[in-house]
Amino acid sequence: MNNRMKIIVISPFALILVLSLAAYSISFGSLSDTGAKGGFSEGERQMLAFMPADIASLKQRQRLQPSGALKSPMEFNSSDAGRGAYPPVALDALVPSAATSAGPSLSFVMIGEKKRVAIIKGAIVREGDRLDGLKVADIEPGRVLLQNSTSKWISLEKIK
Repeated sequence: MNNRMKIIVISPFALILVLSLAAYSISFGSLSDTGAKGGFSEGERQMLAFMPADIASLKQRQRLQPSGALKSPMEFNSSDAGRGAYPPVALDALVPSAATSAGPSLSFVMIGEKKRVAIIKGAIVREGDRLDGLKVADIEPGRVLLQNSTSKWISLEKIK
C-alpha cells in the first residue's frame, strides 16, 4: 500500500477524532445555566424538562359559551323583518311562475342606461331578440312589445 492510499484511509478517522475533541471542549450550557451566554432561557428549560407524563397536569381550556344575543340565521322571525332580515313570505310567492297563462308571460324588466332586458317565459331577452317566433320590439318599464304579423304588449305579472 502506498502513502497516498494510507492517507485516504486514515484521514476520515483523524477528522472524526479532531471534531470529537473540539465538540467536547465547547460548552453548550446545561439546564442549570441561568442566562450565561450560550445558556437556555426559562422557557427553553421548561420545554427540555417536559415529559409526556406531564400532559395530565396541564390545565384544560374552558369551553367558550356564546352570549344569548347570538342567533342562528335559521331562527329569524317576523319581528326581525324591520331590521333587514329575510322577507316574511316565501320567495316563490314573490316571483310569478312562467306558466300562469297560455301566452308569453313577462316576469322581469330591467332598464339601464345602455341595456334593456326582460325575462319572458323564463328566458332572458333584449330588444331585437326572437322568442317562439315573436320579435321583442320594445322594452318599457313594466311591459314589453312583441311582434310577428301583429303587435302585442305584455305586462308584468302581478305578485300573488
